[in-house]
Formats: sequence, C-alpha cells, structure tokens
Amino acid sequence: MDETFAALLRSRRLALGLTQERLAELAGVSPQAIGMLERGVRRFPQRTTLDKLGDAFELTPAERTAFEQIASRGRVPTDSTETPGPLWTAPLQLPGATPNFVGRDEHLDQLTGLLTNRSGPPGSPAIATIQGMPGVGKTSLALVVAHAVAARYPDGVVHLDLRGFGPGEPLAPSTALARVLESTGLPADELPARFEDLVTTFRTRFADRRVLLVLDNAAELGQVTPLIPASAGCGVLVTSRRTLTALQAGRHVHLDPLTPDDSVELFTSITGRDDHDPAVRRIAELCGHLPLAITIAAAWLVRRPAWSADDLALRLADESRRLDLLGTDDLDVRASVTFSIDQLTAGERPEDLAAADAFALLSLPDGPDLTAQTAAPLLGSSDAAADRVLEYLVDLHLLQSPHPGRYRFHDLVRTYARELADDLDPARRDSAFARYLTYYLAAGWRACELSDAGSARFAWSGPDWRSTGPAFTEAGAGLDWIDRELANILAVIDRTGQREDTAETTAGLLIGLFGYFTARGHLGEWLDAIDQMVHRPIAPWSRAQLQADAAIAATELARYDEASERFEAAAAGFEAVGDLRGQSMVANNHARLFTRRRLYDEALPYVERGLAINRKLDNDRGISFSLAGLAEIYGELGRHHEEVEYTKESLEYLERSGSTRHVANTLIDLGVAHARLGRTELGVDEARQGLRQLEALGQVGNCSDGQVWIGWILALAGRHREAVGSYEEGLSIAVELADRRREANARFRLGVSQLALGDRPEADLNLDFALGFYREHRPEVADDIEAILTGGPPAAAAFAARSTII
Repeated sequence: MDETFAALLRSRRLALGLTQERLAELAGVSPQAIGMLERGVRRFPQRTTLDKLGDAFELTPAERTAFEQIASRGRVPTDSTETPGPLWTAPLQLPGATPNFVGRDEHLDQLTGLLTNRSGPPGSPAIATIQGMPGVGKTSLALVVAHAVAARYPDGVVHLDLRGFGPGEPLAPSTALARVLESTGLPADELPARFEDLVTTFRTRFADRRVLLVLDNAAELGQVTPLIPASAGCGVLVTSRRTLTALQAGRHVHLDPLTPDDSVELFTSITGRDDHDPAVRRIAELCGHLPLAITIAAAWLVRRPAWSADDLALRLADESRRLDLLGTDDLDVRASVTFSIDQLTAGERPEDLAAADAFALLSLPDGPDLTAQTAAPLLGSSDAAADRVLEYLVDLHLLQSPHPGRYRFHDLVRTYARELADDLDPARRDSAFARYLTYYLAAGWRACELSDAGSARFAWSGPDWRSTGPAFTEAGAGLDWIDRELANILAVIDRTGQREDTAETTAGLLIGLFGYFTARGHLGEWLDAIDQMVHRPIAPWSRAQLQADAAIAATELARYDEASERFEAAAAGFEAVGDLRGQSMVANNHARLFTRRRLYDEALPYVERGLAINRKLDNDRGISFSLAGLAEIYGELGRHHEEVEYTKESLEYLERSGSTRHVANTLIDLGVAHARLGRTELGVDEARQGLRQLEALGQVGNCSDGQVWIGWILALAGRHREAVGSYEEGLSIAVELADRRREANARFRLGVSQLALGDRPEADLNLDFALGFYREHRPEVADDIEAILTGGPPAAAAFAARSTII
C-alpha cells in the first residue's frame, strides 16, 4: 500500500526521537508547518522546505532522492517510472451560488460548454469573460457556472475578488498572485519577492494542472493577464464592468438586464407574491430589469408584508426617490454605480477624467439616446472627442450602445447621473443644454433651407443657428437625419418649451421643422407640440406662424373645423404684426381647405385676397401659390382649359423662385390638368417627372400623393390595372407614415379601380376602410362610396371616369 509523505515524515521524526518543535528548530521552519505536513493539511512541501528537512534528517543522496520522490506526489509511488511533479494543495474556494438565480439559459450553456469541453492548443487554457453594468448579475452567473463545472477541475477551484470596483484600492497583480499561490499550499514566507518571479512561480505551479480560476470584479486587463496559467487543463472565468475583449478568450459574454418575464420570476421567487399581478411587472420595469435592483425591491416587500406590490410600485415611480428605495443593508444600486465613477475620478489617465466629467452632462437630455454628434454640444467638444468619451463609457458599461453609433443610459444609471448633474454649476449645466437645443434648431432649419429656401418662415428672428448643427447638404439626407432623431427632438421641445428663457428658441425649432412634418408625417405629434408652444411667452409672429402650421396639420388630419379656426387665428396674428406675406400664405392655405371641402364659393375670396397681396409684394412664390389655388378651383368646376393655364403660370413663377419641392408638386398638378383634357400620356409623363423630383428630395408624404394622382390619371383613362399598381405604392407609403387621411384616399381610389376590374372582395375591404374614415370627416365623400358599393362595377367605372377629385 502506498505510504503518504505525512506518514513518512512522522515515522522518520519518531525514529530519531525528535519532537515536532525540535525538528522545526533543526530545519529552520515553524512547528506549525511540521504539524500541518504530518496531518496532511499541506500535502506537497516546497523545494526549500524539503531541502531543510533533508538536512535536519542528515539524509544520504539516495535517501534524499527517495524522500523528494515521495513528497512530489504526496505518496510512495508503486511504479518507479512515475514522474515527480510539483507540490500541491487543491484549493476549494467557491462561495455559495445565488439561491434565486433565474434566466440566462443561453449564457449558461455557452460558458459551461466552453469550460467543460477544453479543446485548446497546448498551453492555452479555456478562458471566458462576463461583462456588464453594475448590478446586472455577473458574479451570480459566474458562481452558478463555476459550481456546474467544478467537478471537471480535480486540482481545485480558486475564487479571487480582484476588487476592481468597490471600496478600497483594486487588488494589485502581485498581491493577487501571492494569494493564488498561497491557496495552492505555497507558504507566504517562501513567495518570491520580485513580481516577475511570482509570475514564473505561478506558471510553474499551474503547469499540467486542472484548476478553475474565477477572477471576479476585475478593474482592467492588467489585473487579469498575470493570472492566466499556461495550461490547457485550466479554466479561467473573469467578471468585470469593463469590456475586456482584448483578452483572447474563447467566449466574451455581454450580460444585459433580465427579460421582463425573468424579472418577474426573480421578484416572485423572493417575495412569494402573485406573478400575474400587473404591479409586479411594473416594479420590474421601474427597476430597469436589473437583478440587484429587483432583489432590493423584493426585500422591501419581504420586510413589509402589509405592503402591496401597488404600494411599492407607486413609491418607485417617483424618480427623485427611486435610488433611495433601492438601497438597503449591503445592497445599494446607487453605491454600486458610484464605485465606477469613483474609479474614473481617481484615475490618472486622461480618458478616465474625461469620462467622469462627461457622465453627468450626458444625462441632461430626456430623449431616448445620443450620438457623438448630439453629445458634442453637451460636452462642448468635437464630434471625435465626444465619440471617444461615449465609447469609453460603453467599455465601462455606464452607457449602452444598442445600435452602432447610438448610445443610451440604463434608466437607473441615468437617474444617478442626474443626481450628479444637479450638483453641477447651474451656469455650466444651462449652457450645455442650450448648445444641445441650438444644435437641433440648426438641424431643423438646415433641412428646411435645403427643401424650401424661399419659405416665408425664414422671417423668424430667433437665435442664429448657422454656426452649428449637422452638416448635411441634401434635403433628403436632412429629413432622414431628423427621422432618426425625432424622439429626441420631441423630448427637447417638451422640456425647453416649458421654460420662459428657452420658449422662443423652442418655437423656432418647431417652425423650422415644418418641412419635415409635412414630408414625413407624425402630424399628431406635431400638432401636440405646437399646442404646447402657442400658449407660452413667445413672439407674436412666432405664435401666428405656429397657428398657421397647426391649421395645415389639422387639415391633413381631416379636422377641418379646427383647421379653419386656426387659420383665422393665424391671419389675425399676422395682421397684428403687419406681416403681409404671412397673411397671403394663410389666405392661400385657407382657400385650399375650402376647396378640399368642395366649398368653392368660400374658397375663391381667400385665393383672390392672397393673389392681390402677393402681386402687391411682387412675391413670385406667393403669386404661384395663389394661381395654383385658382387652378384647383377651376378644375373642380370643370373649367379645365383655365385650370391648365393657371397651373402653367404657377409653375413659371415657382421656377423663378427656386422652390424645387413646390415645382415638383405643381408638375403633378399640371399632369392632372392635362389628363382632364384627355391628354393622358402627357399627364402621366408630367406627374411621373414631378414624382421623381419628390423622391430625390425625400418628400415621402408628397410621394404618396403623387402615386395616387398617377393612379387617378390612369383610372380616368380606363387603365385600371396600371392604376392599381400606382395606388398600392401610394397606399404603402401612407400606411408607413400612419397617415389615415392619405391611407383613406388611397384605399378609396384603389377600391374603385379594383371594383371596376371585378375584384369585389379586395375592393370591399378598401372601400369599407375609406367609408369609415369619410363618414367621420367628409360625409359627402362617404355618400359617394356608399353609392359605388351599391352600384358595383358599373358605378365604379363611371365614378373613375369623372374628372372631379375629392
């Protein structure tokens, strides 16, 4: 039977009549060390200890060799060919796993698979990192994984808190190495003094071993790399708030907050509350689905059994108190984030200090996200500098980047950042947000200038915007940019519109965005934003312009009575400030409202008033709009030759004024006018030319109209199959814009052509939708639709051949 080193040591000591104390004295080691070796607590003595014991026992060279062979494995080998190895004590240091661990199934499979099936080249251990924001559950996942695979590492499991984020200094690499080496049985007094020798000793001791190292809470890569063994049998699992992708790992896991369902499961597993209670789901949402926050919130209810989930949800809904509630005992969301910021402020690298300084400022906007472009004015920096800061904060998981180039805060991290922002100098805070507002102001006006440079709205006399803003040079690019930023812009308007010192600038932002909203829709949001501003302390001219814009939005939403009232308010406002051009603009648009409602007698005086003012001002652009209004009226009255002449004259004035968008729309109007005279091919060509121009300008809403007009021209000539294709294109755009008026118009026309072709089921679907809309907004059109549905294909064909337009 094999003899252990402990038994051999004891028997030789007793044979010489030595006590443990006397042997310790002779060998120059402690009595405790002798006792631990004889009890087998330390099974593998170090080379220096063996040498000292050999000297004390006065061993011959042969005896010393046998003695060392026994010590190398802790037993007497039965096979003389067995190779001696390093001395070793297997560490078993894992803390208990989180009892309420939920979810993360995919990550569990990935990590356990990597650490169980080690298949790397020689000298390459299995390495995985778990990265994520404070409180997201990195350590919990690491411990569950480590317990699951621990049996595959017979030489032990090391768990080491590197203290990267938390109270005190991060663990120095030399200290970390010493602790790991001590955990494997190497006495502290035998550790090398130099760092390089510690690394060498670590690699030597772990060579050919099968050990799992769990390196928790790493501050940076420099803490981790010295602790990577050069053994294919080892596994290394690292957790950190910092992105460690420079570490050559087999798997980098980025841990996000829990899913809503997993959040509810975690909460109810702690509290025992009903998981179908809507308040529980609301609590999880208010906690940002962050495991730490959910655990603390659940603890509140455990300690307060009389509270309902509704009671807790109500308290958490108050953002100013939320972080106070989410802190108890040694669990605290605020403190958890604070550790990350403290490390930045204490850092010596420029990027640390820049990120710490930016963190609070970036939280000032209420919108959902940021880009480097929109963060730069907040920080007072270049786009490139802002990009570096944003990416650095992402690396620290203080910001999230759900899409390339876009950045957002987790809700609880933003709440903490805003607490820090409250402590900033008010002048600095206000200046940062003023630059942010002006940046969006510039974006709106630059897009307006590119699509409609001659607009009367450029009479707005607010702050200069030309020195800032995004540098797009095409109208379509500008509109696309605003599409991406719309939620942020609306959040800016909602916030700054409530302050007297920024109300006029906010009004100017809305006035500049007219071209965007008329091109891309979102009319309800536009109208809501205008209504917020018209009652604020803004310039009378701005109020009049906003009322005129609101009237146009209400018209597009088929809220015709409201639109008429707003046009009257706008006209009175422009008259009060003596703005004739504004008065003519309102008159022209009010006339178009009456024409749309088939109230031609009411429309004509407004057109004539607008035309008279514009001729007096020698305003080519205004004259063209008035002429277009007259052409529309004459077309509906069946006077198509006059319609064509007025449309051509309008087009000439527009071409002189350089208004490309209106030129495109008027080309479509001219095509309609020619089609009414039976010149279908010319009409289609002109309308398609106008449509191509609108597409190039990014005028999506007008493109929907253009497609429907082309379909109408084709249907007027009896070419219903071609018309259907054009109508469907226009309908698709209207649906995408969520524009019910345009959708109803497209479905009405599409249904007529489908019915004329005998496709009754599809026609009924489209005509029923249109009927519902027009019953509410234009009963006279609803009457037409009911007559078509009753009359069937002959009625549809007859209606399509009519030259009037709804």
